[in-house]
Amino acid sequence: MHKVPAFIKFKLKKYTNETEHDNFSHIRGMHIARFHETIKK
Repeated sequence: MHKVPAFIKFKLKKYTNETEHDNFSHIRGMHIARFHETIKK
């Protein structure tokens, strides 16, 4: 593994965390939407 400058590592980590958070929010949003659909029926 070649040495990656700390600031790039930090940026990469931040990006990864944000992406994971977005995916989580998206999935949670879908679950909530589905839940509301179930209530409406």
